Amino acid sequence: MYRLVGLSLVLLFLSPGTGSLSVGRGITDITGMASEGALYGYATPSQDARGIHLRQYSRAFVFSDGVKTAALVVAEVTMISQAVHKTVMEKLYDLYGGFFNEDNVMLSATHSHSAPGGYHTFWMYQAVTLGFINVTFDRVVDGIVESIQLAYDDLQPATAYINSGLLLDGNINRSPYAYYNNPQEEIDEYGDQDTDKTMVLLKFQDTAAQDIGLISFYAVHTTSMKNYNHLVSSDNKGIASQLMERYLNPGVLPGQVGVLAAFTQTSEGDASPNTNGEKCATTNEFCSYNTSTCPENHNDPRLCTGRGPAEEQFQDTMIIGERQYLKAKELFDSAVNVLDGPVDFRFQWVNMSSVPVIQDGVETTTCKGAMGYSMAAGATDGPGVPPFHQAMLETLDGVESILGRVLNMSDELIACHAPKPILFPTGEFEGPWQWQPDILPLQLLRIGNLVLIGVGAEVTTMAGRRLQKAVKETLIANGFPSTIETLTVALVNAFSSYLTTFEEYQVQRYEGASNTFGPNALQAYTNLFQSMALAMATGGSVDRGEEPIDFRGVPDDALGRFKVDSLPAGAAFGDVLEDVEPTYSQGDRVSVSFAAGNPRNDLMTGRTFLEVQQWDATNSQWTVKFIDADHETQFHWTSACLTVPDEDAENCTRWRQESTATILWDIPVAQEPGHYRIVHYGNARQPEGVSIPYSGVSGEFDVIARKESRRYWKR
Repeated sequence: MYRLVGLSLVLLFLSPGTGSLSVGRGITDITGMASEGALYGYATPSQDARGIHLRQYSRAFVFSDGVKTAALVVAEVTMISQAVHKTVMEKLYDLYGGFFNEDNVMLSATHSHSAPGGYHTFWMYQAVTLGFINVTFDRVVDGIVESIQLAYDDLQPATAYINSGLLLDGNINRSPYAYYNNPQEEIDEYGDQDTDKTMVLLKFQDTAAQDIGLISFYAVHTTSMKNYNHLVSSDNKGIASQLMERYLNPGVLPGQVGVLAAFTQTSEGDASPNTNGEKCATTNEFCSYNTSTCPENHNDPRLCTGRGPAEEQFQDTMIIGERQYLKAKELFDSAVNVLDGPVDFRFQWVNMSSVPVIQDGVETTTCKGAMGYSMAAGATDGPGVPPFHQAMLETLDGVESILGRVLNMSDELIACHAPKPILFPTGEFEGPWQWQPDILPLQLLRIGNLVLIGVGAEVTTMAGRRLQKAVKETLIANGFPSTIETLTVALVNAFSSYLTTFEEYQVQRYEGASNTFGPNALQAYTNLFQSMALAMATGGSVDRGEEPIDFRGVPDDALGRFKVDSLPAGAAFGDVLEDVEPTYSQGDRVSVSFAAGNPRNDLMTGRTFLEVQQWDATNSQWTVKFIDADHETQFHWTSACLTVPDEDAENCTRWRQESTATILWDIPVAQEPGHYRIVHYGNARQPEGVSIPYSGVSGEFDVIARKESRRYWKR
């Protein structure tokens, strides 16, 4: 029997068609493999997972106006793959029939570049993970579905508010050379804001004016954690969510909160958190404006890197996350404008490789997929490889001599993508299987007087503004009130690299080189979304289109065999290898190491690999103060097999390995003085193939006040 009883009860309290809103919320842990699997986003195969900085969560909100119901999910993953989207829809169908489906469920991603990957089926996007990683895929899918279930079950009459404000120091444009190639009159319209500095916030309260949650929309890459990081992290948006949820749920641990704070993306394609700009590694001078190169070697993009506000990844993540949190807190506390209006949606599949458009009065079309030379240079948030650099408009003879023997791209593809020098003709590759999707989902989701434009790509600032403007004008011209607001939401329901303006494409920075469907792609998207907006405004329908090929089951599982966990002589799992000091001051770092099993043995979903516990003398018990999801802690896993060149050492063989878990706790400067200890939880794989749980406890230690600290922080 489908799970529709709860909705029927809620609808009894609503008058159909009045615009009254019901809202439900749900949160689940979607943290993937914390060891051995690849972290995704920078396309760096050597960036494997070796512990946890911040856990990943899926936060879902369900909206109903008494007539229509929709769900918006904010998942702390790098992107939504077609495989994830399709499997989520199938599982929702099993639970609810057709009640939740592609039309009314929008899946968005925060785009962390330090989240476990392995859930893509198109070859180019899963090659860097060396295949499919089923355990991470299953956790992401199941967690998203579970969060929607929780939100649906929580559906209740509510009031929604909308607020917005400028956050000026949360991002910079990492490709201003491309941005300022847009028409001057268009640039002038937005003044000196070459990224979208506006945060839009939705606030939800129940009928007793008690807070339910919020959704923040703000454009900034979650690349504060760098491509040399090995800890699973939800990056700056994960920090923002955690700080806001602490504010709204005092004393509650992550993942157990009742009032949710979701921080998702808008047009983040060229918006970087590295607000100190891009600088050369050896001179600390700013890189070249157009190519992001350094004098030492103009063909090595690795010499030029984006620098965050503190120029240290953990501090950068905290600072950019805290800035988003503080702006969201301000907007949340001051929100008074009610989000009036109904719930509505439109969805369709479109083959973006062959959409006819008119550009500058000439009939043309979008192109089959292709990646340009500058794609291989990477962005300054995570540079690529030599001999490539950004803004490449010419091919390289040495590269072409190799590609010419391997590839056979058509003259039509070359002409269609001009001036892009093509590195990978992904739309013409026939093997190993399809490299990139060509059929993509487009979605409009209306919540009151806000319409979200869901794009399965990373959208640059000006491209997002053009989409918003075009959709808004179409809606108003066809009867919508002038108060309607539109907002581009990138990384929705699928992933197809980048979407830039025609003018940005001409200079072939990283984003333009990664614009899959050629220079006219934005015009095609604009026309399609205008047609969908017209249908929404007039009550019409849209052609659903043909669904893409399903490659689930094609990629091999990327994971090797499970190894048996072994121990140093005389040790047991959970034994302390390096213990704590007896006393620490507020602001100090605590470190303890344990004989451990491989975290791959158990994701510890909804649980934790560590606890920081404080002795409660009043009740004579240990109480949990921090877990592995808290930003004050770090869980590091090290295997002997990561440090030996071959599997022939005593503590690393083909079949077994020794592991160490090191737990760090950065004591907050206002942490309550008292008596503490650290506990580690894990699972150890046995020769019989089963994993057994274990735990270990550090020595006890005291936290004392610093002389200059006069206030305590409690949780």
